[in-house]
Amino acid sequence: MSKDIEGLNISVKSLLSFSAILFLLIGEYVLLHKEIEDAKRLPEPTVTIEAYKYDKKYLEEEIADLKEEIENLKEKAKK
Repeated sequence: MSKDIEGLNISVKSLLSFSAILFLLIGEYVLLHKEIEDAKRLPEPTVTIEAYKYDKKYLEEEIADLKEEIENLKEKAKK
């Protein structure tokens, strides 16, 4: 069931494959667009500067404690 159109060989199978791929791409685009619109409607995250500073300070203290523990473990490993 192939048709020759000025040297172009198009079969029903290739037309169906092309249309299926095109349908999937359009569906993905619509889904992505819908998810973007839903995300635009969500409230913005409210992170205050105080909460950020607290989290940063907490993490810096944890890092310092971990560095101290690593140094202690290195000293114990050398002995």
